[in-house]
Amino acid sequence: MMRNSMKSKTKTIQKQKKDVPQQISKSVTQKRRGRPHKNLPIEVLPKEESCSLKHSKSAGISTDDSSSNHVMTEEISQNSLVDVSTKLRPISDFNQFLEVPIIRPTIEEFNDPFRLIANLYLKGYDKQGVVKIIPPPEWKPDFQFSKIQSKVNTRVQVVNKLSKGKPFEQNEEGFTYKEYQQYAEKFQKKYDYQTEERFIEKERLNEYEFWSIVEFPHLFKDVEVEYAADLPSQKYGSAFAEQPTKHDKISYLHSFNLKNINRSHNSLFQFIKNGGDISGITTPWVYLGMLYASFCFHVEDLYMYALNYLHMGAPKTWYTIPADYKEKFEELYQEKYKDIFQKNPAVLHHLNLQLCPAEAVKRGIPVYRTDQKAGEFIVTFPKVYHGGFSHGFNCGEAVNIVTPEWIKFYKEAKFDYARKGFQKKVSFSLAWVLVSIIQNLQDSSFDKVTLQNILHEWQEIEKEELHKRKDLINIYGKKLKIYEFANKNEKYDRHVCKICSGYCYLSYIYCNKCFTQGCPAHIAPCGCIESTISLFIRFNEKEMQQFGQIVKDTIKNNF
Repeated sequence: MMRNSMKSKTKTIQKQKKDVPQQISKSVTQKRRGRPHKNLPIEVLPKEESCSLKHSKSAGISTDDSSSNHVMTEEISQNSLVDVSTKLRPISDFNQFLEVPIIRPTIEEFNDPFRLIANLYLKGYDKQGVVKIIPPPEWKPDFQFSKIQSKVNTRVQVVNKLSKGKPFEQNEEGFTYKEYQQYAEKFQKKYDYQTEERFIEKERLNEYEFWSIVEFPHLFKDVEVEYAADLPSQKYGSAFAEQPTKHDKISYLHSFNLKNINRSHNSLFQFIKNGGDISGITTPWVYLGMLYASFCFHVEDLYMYALNYLHMGAPKTWYTIPADYKEKFEELYQEKYKDIFQKNPAVLHHLNLQLCPAEAVKRGIPVYRTDQKAGEFIVTFPKVYHGGFSHGFNCGEAVNIVTPEWIKFYKEAKFDYARKGFQKKVSFSLAWVLVSIIQNLQDSSFDKVTLQNILHEWQEIEKEELHKRKDLINIYGKKLKIYEFANKNEKYDRHVCKICSGYCYLSYIYCNKCFTQGCPAHIAPCGCIESTISLFIRFNEKEMQQFGQIVKDTIKNNF
């Protein structure tokens, strides 16, 4: 799951102190968030191919309560009519998506998620970049998130502005779970479609309406929704059970419980402990969605895998771009939104710019689509762009995972961030992950190939780190003071480079004049003249060599 790097506005959207259903204004239209539905061919009633707009007075909700200002939208005169001769994107454009592969594992296969995903990788499913996993009938986890009492903040999304790349406003007053459910269901019940209704399947109608508003925002009245995204399970609790329940004696301990999956064997995160968990990466985030609440196209941080489970509610429609077409898809984005990218080259990392996937298909980019229903998992592979929207009130949960095959993508992601000039902080250090593994190898069950890969990567890290230290010694000579960390187990993110914002896990340089820290690769952490520089190291050369020897001995003694 990708951590949202967007620096959102924090404007609080005030609410009336009435019951949520009474807070929806007559003059307001709103969105709902979605996740994938089944990828079935589009069936339409026999009318002309291009869809025209209706003369609707209201695009959203009409109630007798016009006093609420909970949702703020642009006022549009009820006397204004949309030109019905305006033609939108042909409906046939939405019948060109490819079907996401569906995997139905046996209970034995399902009990070992990392082996299951590794087998999918070996079978070439990474070429498509996404699979849907439908669990065995035995998998029936109890839904727990409805029990939370605390309020959750939401991001306010105006569908008409998703093509602008602007930060979302935040509703910091928030909702309780029940309030949000009532709000979402009221919105959906009262929503008045602005495009003609001639689809047999409601999911395809929602799809056409959503992308029409995104692509041609000036032709539609504002549709505004609220999306409770990125809710840390460590703060609010997971939607999975943490202990046995009356109806569920199994899932609280199961490896496909997203709270547990990164503690599974063959997970590279399995030995992260002592407060080292990363919210949204090693521990899951929970999501509450509504109709047209959307997640914009993005790839996961450091090109990690993502597992997404829909606990309950309306489906979500997903669109994914295979990794081989990542660069071409980015070029399309840059061409489509040239002005936005000139102002903000890293806008795709902010998760606030949406692009109709039908446009990608027209440019020769394959797009996979699926409607994710309650009880289904979506797995996205490394480097895969994915985005989508919800069809109504729902609750999902997501987490990142890293398999042994992922290590090469870590290095590729770091290179891409630097090559494209993105000031994007790397979420964690690979050295930190490998050290946690090597220090606990006696408790691991990695196969020989994985251990060989770990050894190779550690030797590369060791070589690069020692080379940087020697460069500093050659430059500063005896003026360079070298110190070892007082606590070699201190958290990976304790020291941050002032220059590149990267984490200095193995070492950092320090200016004794301005007290600035930096990566050893930068040679100097600041521009101070006549300052003295200190080098702080977590592990000395002998200790780093010992880590490599531990892996060698493990391979020798077990294979």
